[in-house]
Amino acid sequence: MAFALARAELVAREQGISLWVAMKEDRDAIRRNLEHAITHSDPEIMKLLRPFSATMRRELEAVAQKARDPVRKGFDYATLVEWSVALYDTPGDRMDFISSLLDRVVTEAVWEGVTRDFLVSYLLSQHGWPAAFLAEQGIHADPVRRFYGKYGLMRKTFDPPTQRAHARGALNALADLLQHPGAFGSYLVMPRVGTKPWLSEALQEICARYPDYSPEVKRTLFAAMREMHAAGDHRALYLLQPAIHLRGLPESAVLPWLDEVAASRVGAPQPEYLIGKMFQELALLRQELREKVAQAVPPPRCGTAFPARGAVAAQYRRSRLAHGWRGG
Repeated sequence: MAFALARAELVAREQGISLWVAMKEDRDAIRRNLEHAITHSDPEIMKLLRPFSATMRRELEAVAQKARDPVRKGFDYATLVEWSVALYDTPGDRMDFISSLLDRVVTEAVWEGVTRDFLVSYLLSQHGWPAAFLAEQGIHADPVRRFYGKYGLMRKTFDPPTQRAHARGALNALADLLQHPGAFGSYLVMPRVGTKPWLSEALQEICARYPDYSPEVKRTLFAAMREMHAAGDHRALYLLQPAIHLRGLPESAVLPWLDEVAASRVGAPQPEYLIGKMFQELALLRQELREKVAQAVPPPRCGTAFPARGAVAAQYRRSRLAHGWRGG
């Protein structure tokens, strides 16, 4: 593989064609092979692949720089992060490169709103970072950087009290973070990256570690979910995975909202597949909770449904006497 890639880079350079374009059909397989440990540990292979890696980095950077649409540019940046393991020999070089990308994301004027929040959350939540860098993010004014910085520190720390403190710090930023739907996951902005709901997954992990935080998380999410549904933000709602996080809340609070959701779907157009799947899951949850409530209602006691035995006997005697019966 190393000899073939080195030869491909030389041919592309001599003929003036794009190496990235030429590899279009085999990019994923090539990237996976380049991520193998021997590629970054064998001196001869590293030397052989150095021109290839340099050309690939240069071409990917050029593609990202040319893009004018923020979503397109964002996807190109995400591609650079995805290829960073393959194209950098040492973890330190890779980390420096990804850090420079994050700096661009948060400083360039083009990165505003949903796209910027997506990129920041993607870079911070889906890639490993040094603890010192995460600590800087954990005290940042931006709730997106603050939440994912604290969450990352929770995962890197081994001291239980410190872990809990970082989890608490992440949840302190949650209410503000929920005003930034671009930071919920990949589906809202760039479906090509996948449908990974990294905010929901982070919250599930926090609640699994610290069950006493779960009621607060569920209440905060439920309030946001109601606003999103009312506003028609179904993709953002999908990324919060409501059928998972609504479980455990009082049925008296959840069922009226699920009734509203069901009513809103009557006569509504067919949604895209994943949104339709979310509504199906909410319909099943609604049915489950209704059955649970019905089973919790105690059946009527026998004594309240029928008159007492003595009263029946007296009524029977009065009826017979009224019809002239004088039995002994």
